[in-house]
Amino acid sequence: RFSRFLSPQPFLRTPPHHLTYIIMAFGQAQGLALAEGRKKIKDRAPTLKGGEKADKKVDAKKIDTEVQQGEAGASKTFPLPAGQLRKGSFIVMKKKFPCKVESLSTSKTGKHGHAKINISAKDIFTGKKYEDICPSTHNVECPFVKRQEYNFTGEIDEQGYVSLMNEQGEMNSNVLKVDDATSQEIRSQYKQAEDNKKGLSITVISAMGINGVAAFKQIDI
Repeated sequence: RFSRFLSPQPFLRTPPHHLTYIIMAFGQAQGLALAEGRKKIKDRAPTLKGGEKADKKVDAKKIDTEVQQGEAGASKTFPLPAGQLRKGSFIVMKKKFPCKVESLSTSKTGKHGHAKINISAKDIFTGKKYEDICPSTHNVECPFVKRQEYNFTGEIDEQGYVSLMNEQGEMNSNVLKVDDATSQEIRSQYKQAEDNKKGLSITVISAMGINGVAAFKQIDI
């Protein structure tokens, strides 16, 4: 009794224009299903603060930028085998003090086959001396050190910031900050230069985010 429902004859008797409507409706249904599937995939993107959807490509760029900024911020020092240190080299002592090596000595090879380096160095800003011992094959941290000359304009403000002028004639008052003792030394050096009808050049040394006075020099004006 169900044979009439299974028979293909009703479809064969369907007029051609009705078949066209059926095919069009089926195609539209497929299109709606595909669109709904794409929407569900898009909704899987992570949600940011404020309810906004994150873009994976944008997030990847942000991560790369953060890594590059971190690496740039960490470039105040570089590793060097202790055996390659020389007198006059720069080294970080006690993990935080930028120093200049004054003397080196090598001990005999020990039981483990590594000679040890005895290091004596002086802080480039305070002049304090430090000593350390390190295997010659082990790395030590060395600071990047920069020197730059400026012309002193004769002014030091109440906070200790020294007014300087670079080689391009640009004024800069936030490069160097000094204590009272250094301020008096700068003023004394400047007065001597004025007595000789000359100007005063200050060499600023920079390492590990710290700036200090390295040398004075009288210059023609």
